[in-house]
Amino acid sequence: MSDAAVRAAARTAQLSFDLYLITDLTLGINLVAATDAALRAVPRDLREAALALGATRFQSILSVVLPNARGGILTGVVLAVSRGAGGASSASICSSSTAAASSARRATTP
Repeated sequence: MSDAAVRAAARTAQLSFDLYLITDLTLGINLVAATDAALRAVPRDLREAALALGATRFQSILSVVLPNARGGILTGVVLAVSRGAGGASSASICSSSTAAASSARRATTP
């Protein structure tokens, strides 16, 4: 393998890593936003009812809030993961085709 090909492969690997890192950050942001929206959608009356019946705040979260927000949280997870996978796949395709094109150009030049 030539030195230029090794450098092109290293550049491609670094670019892919950077793009995956950005994708992971956006995945986390989307996941937090979806989870927050699902938790806020649980009616306040249900939380207050659990507390009025003597449950601690932790017990009310585990037994009332999370079961009622489960559908929204799972939907947010699926949407965030699919969005992240779409971004990562397009980034991977673009970075690999760019590296292949630059390697092909170097191989054909005398």
